[in-house]
Amino acid sequence: AIDPAVIRCDVCEFEGALKAGDDAGALALYRGDLLDGVHVSGASVEWESWLDAERSRLRDAALTAAGHLMLAAREAGDTASAISYARRACQLAPDDDARARALISALAAAGDGAGALRTHEAFARRLRREYAMDVSPEMAAIVAGIRGEGRENSANGNANGHSNGGEARHIAAATRTTRDLAPPIVPLAPRRR
Repeated sequence: AIDPAVIRCDVCEFEGALKAGDDAGALALYRGDLLDGVHVSGASVEWESWLDAERSRLRDAALTAAGHLMLAAREAGDTASAISYARRACQLAPDDDARARALISALAAAGDGAGALRTHEAFARRLRREYAMDVSPEMAAIVAGIRGEGRENSANGNANGHSNGGEARHIAAATRTTRDLAPPIVPLAPRRR
């Protein structure tokens, strides 16, 4: 065991904060993958496997903490913090559709439809470029709602043909997707070239 009075270990502090229920403290301690950029020449397959597993485990724990914080902020009505934590989750897992949906939904719920659409476009470009994939049907539905696609014209609609309650209905539907953020999601593997 590492004596914290002698040697500081960020992983030990991170895990300690999580055990104490301090998600914000743990997330502040998480600065990236364990031993990122470290290469041990001649290292065994077991070492590489252990390091990959530890990196995944710690990243998933940080993602879960970000998800918990985002949900708590949203439930408390702290939209700015909810967006900040959703952004942090997307930084940690940039290829994760569910986390991107949560950020896009949080932005839309805050009234930042343009920011939500910019975030979607950046995510969609990344998926196409890196993986030759399109966004999920769930993401497409959220974006269609933000853009107002599929809204029915009604006698009570505004000059643009949008129904008066359409945006509110979309925001309610979009913010429900943020509840899916807390469980860890396995990121996509890059396509082979």
